[in-house]
Amino acid sequence: MKILIVEDNFEIANAYREELKKHNMISDIAMNYEQGLKKINSNQYDVALLDINLPDKSGIELLNTVRMNQVPIGIIMVTARTEEQLIVSSLDDGADDYLQKPVRYNELISRVKAVHRRMQSRNTSNLSLESIEIDYSKNIVMVDNQILKMTSKEYLIMTKLCEHYPGYCTTEQLNGAISDEYEISSASIRVHIYNLKKKLQDHQITINNSKNLGYILCFQQ
Repeated sequence: MKILIVEDNFEIANAYREELKKHNMISDIAMNYEQGLKKINSNQYDVALLDINLPDKSGIELLNTVRMNQVPIGIIMVTARTEEQLIVSSLDDGADDYLQKPVRYNELISRVKAVHRRMQSRNTSNLSLESIEIDYSKNIVMVDNQILKMTSKEYLIMTKLCEHYPGYCTTEQLNGAISDEYEISSASIRVHIYNLKKKLQDHQITINNSKNLGYILCFQQ
């Protein structure tokens, strides 16, 4: 896997690169918008880490340019800010995920892997994960070679959890996956998760929840 790190602080960027290297991922570093755009246009990357605060133009502007040019790359926004609207805006503009500084390295690796997996699934009709297989062309999920009977919203939640594994999926991300024009309440999502857990328990799979991180699939050994 090849990663582009767009970060104007070289010490931080190099720390990301060294951590990614431990997981057999190679990385290039760009220090600003101009360098980032040039590298994206001249190389093939699987995932880009875009810091929102760059010295020339913002990471949001780079995101918009890359999406406008239809470059096939997963994009994770990185920001020290905590404004919810800024994060929502970047996701609406086409970012695949986001990380908040200071970045935890285990979360960095999990989210890079999850975004890469989602990018791969967009080019195929199937996603395989442990004992789960998703057939996007038929909108079905199979567990242990058995079709899991689900409602349409349960299917959307299940696919989103699988695409983010081994990372967490936030309530907001689940909401975005299953809502149309209106926001689904957190209570409604909890009901869908509860029903999914009952259907998965015979397959040694559960869904755990962390108050600060969201929901995550867990496979029992």
